[in-house]
Amino acid sequence: MSGYLNISARHLSRIFKEELGQSLVDYVTRERMLTAEGLLKTTLFNVKEVADLTGYQSVHYFTRVFSDRFGMPPAEYRKATLPVGE
Repeated sequence: MSGYLNISARHLSRIFKEELGQSLVDYVTRERMLTAEGLLKTTLFNVKEVADLTGYQSVHYFTRVFSDRFGMPPAEYRKATLPVGE
């Protein structure tokens, strides 16, 4: 992204944090986790597929990041958020 903007990665990170109050990495992770949450709630994709669709090559790493954010693994989160009667 920084190459496209013709600035250094460090400069882009600094600008991003100044403007949005969080690092670029934190922002991207947050967006990926929100997407994963939506996929778990609204699709029948398995956890590996959700990890792939949100850009994680390792389902184990995806599960760790998801668990840190939501307090439980993705499969457990899906079960806990299923509508009543399903």
